[in-house]
Amino acid sequence: MRRAEQELTERGEYSWTADIRARVRIARTVSGSEAEFRSILGTMGVTVADNSPKAERRDWIYALASHPSRRISGERMGLAYGREQLEPLLRSGGVRKLEDAGERAIAAIAKRAVAVGDLAELRSLSGAVALIDASRARCLDDLDALLEKGGGKATPQLVRYVKEKGLLPEERPAPTIRKPKARTGSRPAGSRPKSDMAQPAHQNMQERRREGSER
Repeated sequence: MRRAEQELTERGEYSWTADIRARVRIARTVSGSEAEFRSILGTMGVTVADNSPKAERRDWIYALASHPSRRISGERMGLAYGREQLEPLLRSGGVRKLEDAGERAIAAIAKRAVAVGDLAELRSLSGAVALIDASRARCLDDLDALLEKGGGKATPQLVRYVKEKGLLPEERPAPTIRKPKARTGSRPAGSRPKSDMAQPAHQNMQERRREGSER
């Protein structure tokens, strides 16, 4: 967080940089592809564009749709918001730390907050998402345990918000078992490679004749 943004936040004043960061953090958490990431940001009033081809590093430029002059590159908000890190992450299916119900709840809350201009709701949601992301919590018990230890960004207000909004299940979800994909060109069990199979009869006959002549 830059100094000017930090000072505004500490005074309780509006920071458009913090506003954009909050929306990008939410979209990053619930998106499974770049197209979905851009779509969710569009729903939340943030545009995404490529930076100049002349720039030293490839990055995305985020801007508030209602105030296009309020624009900032991803990496200026932090490397986790830059194109270099986000693009391969989204290409591989996104963060995927939440169950589908939690992702739908986050997307719905963000959409309503933007529609009515409730920036306080957006900040609370973004803080909750940041807590889940940083703590790697999978259920409410995980957050309660973290709160008891007094570690990380867990606060009673954020944990209560996660519970009230249904962002995490009460119990830890069962692990998903993925079946290994069959290899292309794999042989059925018990079969032998072609090199081990018997050679054609006429080829065997030619080899026996050749061996006899050499003797």
